[in-house]
Amino acid sequence: MRVAEVRIKGFFGETSLSSYYFFTDYNDLLKGDAVLVISNGLQLAVFEQYVKTDFKPEKFIVSKISERRIRNKLLSLKMKRGDFNV
Repeated sequence: MRVAEVRIKGFFGETSLSSYYFFTDYNDLLKGDAVLVISNGLQLAVFEQYVKTDFKPEKFIVSKISERRIRNKLLSLKMKRGDFNV
């Protein structure tokens, strides 16, 4: 399994200042993908990058939320709103 660096989403959508490491079996994550992690319960996080480290995380990424259909729907909604800076 690979080790992924993520930032936890907090209140009002702000991400944590610190990065955290989680095991993952996803090989196709891209920077900015939304993922669900098991930490203190289920938490929403943003994938940063895969890392090579001697540190062995005890927690896991359990789901990838940023699938193509979700990204396409979000893009469609932003365009309907008139936000062309997407």
